[in-house]
Amino acid sequence: MINLRGKTRGHMQVSDNTDRRNVVRGNVRCVGFTLMELLIVMTVMGVLAGFIVPVYLSTVAESRTSASAQNFSNDLKFARSQAIKTAGQVTVCARETAVKCGDDWNDGWLIVNNPGGANISGAGVVSSPDDNIFRADAASDFVTLPGTPASTISLVSFNSVGSILPLMNPPVTGFVFVNNAVSDYQLQVIITASGQVYLTQI
Repeated sequence: MINLRGKTRGHMQVSDNTDRRNVVRGNVRCVGFTLMELLIVMTVMGVLAGFIVPVYLSTVAESRTSASAQNFSNDLKFARSQAIKTAGQVTVCARETAVKCGDDWNDGWLIVNNPGGANISGAGVVSSPDDNIFRADAASDFVTLPGTPASTISLVSFNSVGSILPLMNPPVTGFVFVNNAVSDYQLQVIITASGQVYLTQI
């Protein structure tokens, strides 16, 4: 007998309406993709990855730079508030060790109770560090001090009214934070003569 809608042959029946990729063989259903479909999917995924991965890496780098700059800005504001609160001098200096000021801000920084400048020796050693160091911050790989005299500044001191001491000349300077992975994204921490701290994007 002839089946007008399809042909019966052994245990396999192929209907005109049956998807050629979905053929019933006994009790086994065979489903799959063609080689062309796989190539198209792989091509699309490659194109998307080419756009998404760079954007993701750039976003992560910008986030790290922002976190470092914001942290430094907050520490400067904290130092200023402590100077006003204690009616004394508080210094933020580049960190060489946990008890010694240095000259590279990328090694981190210390916030030191430093009335009259007496608690930091000429060699940068902090006297009675357990009592005089308010905070020690971790290293940051993104801070740069371009130009003169910013490149020679190793400490910032606030007096009892919150102004910076005349160690920074000119009195307005900027600490630039930039990540080499996204060099076009730069943040600058600006300190004015009155001790105000601002964070801006360059």
